[in-house]
Amino acid sequence: GTGEWNRSGWTEEISFTDTTVKAGEEYSYIVVCTNSDGTVEISPESMEKTIVFNPFRDVATTESYFKYVMWAYNNGVVAGTSNTTFAPNGECTRGQLAVMLYRMFGKPSVSGKTIPFTDVKENAYYYKAIVWAYNKGYIKGISGTSRFNPDGSITRGDMVVILYRICKDIRPEECDYDIANPFKDVKESDYYFKAVMWAYKKGITKGTTATTFSPKKNCLRSQLAVFLNKFNNITHIIE
Repeated sequence: GTGEWNRSGWTEEISFTDTTVKAGEEYSYIVVCTNSDGTVEISPESMEKTIVFNPFRDVATTESYFKYVMWAYNNGVVAGTSNTTFAPNGECTRGQLAVMLYRMFGKPSVSGKTIPFTDVKENAYYYKAIVWAYNKGYIKGISGTSRFNPDGSITRGDMVVILYRICKDIRPEECDYDIANPFKDVKESDYYFKAVMWAYKKGITKGTTATTFSPKKNCLRSQLAVFLNKFNNITHIIE
């Protein structure tokens, strides 16, 4: 390569892990060996190698959502379903969405706040996130019940409604939705109409096709990473 090299570290072992890298970024490495007599050499096997750090074996660098998943991972918004998998085609649950939004806002304190949901237990990983989101007015329970259904999948329509509520709270000047409706499966009488039009106008979504948004389909984890990144570009929750 060209330019100066930065030292990542050193080791006396046969392997070394660089813990300073960011997911999705490209890095070039060269291994310099110091012999016991103090001489320095570079073996043919240690010549410059360029790699892209990707913690998830099921998120290919060629996928359209790759950079969005990496952004969410680097900023602590999402974690994998294991140390090496993200499950991009898995459906995102209502509890998971609350957790991701809670992380975006820096996990604010929920001390003294309560929720009415009988199916959200205090020892659940999403408890604080749901308490925060409910008290901010960003989420609601299942209509006509005292349940939130945290393990149920979040639909694309519900997801943009929640993002629109947040935008109205923190960036009301960015909440205009006056645009021609391109989606044949979104009607003006639908509860998610304004939210979908806002998301389309702001470039958060282009729909599942040029003429469909698929509001009743469950939101995939890869789709949500895209939505959250583009949403953040408008709201600047994460700088």
